[in-house]
Amino acid sequence: MSTPEPSSPLPRVLTPALRRLLTLVLVLFGLLSVNSLYLVGITAAESLTGRTLQTPGYLYMFLAHLGLGLLIAVPALVFGALHLRRARHRPNRYAVRAGMALYVVVVLLILSGLLLTRFEGL
Repeated sequence: MSTPEPSSPLPRVLTPALRRLLTLVLVLFGLLSVNSLYLVGITAAESLTGRTLQTPGYLYMFLAHLGLGLLIAVPALVFGALHLRRARHRPNRYAVRAGMALYVVVVLLILSGLLLTRFEGL
């Protein structure tokens, strides 16, 4: 009985450049998440109390939410596409399918954010 020869190890899926891009995406996503929690908290408090709590600070946070959303869109899509290109032929098919599903969710999330944004004159 012969033993199969060990195959050469697969190259890393995350190159140093992709790792830096992932770090950027995760930092921006974290900021956007905290910002979203603030906006949801104010909206919930308005619903519960019946008072208007949308101060200029709230409006600045909403503007920051729009800016962060637009800022994260391109790096997230680029990272997903480059990562998918390197990872799609990996033997762990479950991980590949899960990654593809996550990428579809990210695309839908970005599209929904863009469709909900009202730009003057469009």
